[in-house]
Amino acid sequence: MLSLEEDEYDLNTGTLVAFAACVLDFPVAYVPTSDSDTAYLAGAPLDVYQCVLEADPIATTRFELPNKHVVIKFSCPQNIAQTDEELHPEALVSRLETQLGDRMQAAGFPGRVTVRHSTETLDRVGL
Repeated sequence: MLSLEEDEYDLNTGTLVAFAACVLDFPVAYVPTSDSDTAYLAGAPLDVYQCVLEADPIATTRFELPNKHVVIKFSCPQNIAQTDEELHPEALVSRLETQLGDRMQAAGFPGRVTVRHSTETLDRVGL
């Protein structure tokens, strides 16, 4: 069992959010500038991504699977995507569909992965 002693490590919100993003293999992670600030990215335009598993119609009947299931949803501030080509929506959608599609195929998933992109502006973003 892995145990982190609070005295040894800085376990603030920013550190934990960045760690979770790495463990979950998210392509982008943004962290709060302070633990007391709760209005993250208020009014900032976001690129929002939903990674959806779409099961083969034959498999949904045979194995009682749902037709579609959102497995990951995350966002990236649009101003970051405008400065980094790898985070541009078309590039990121293509990369995620390939990366997640290959993983699901290797795991034997009977279907495909679709990544949906939209834009949203919110009062605040939860981390």
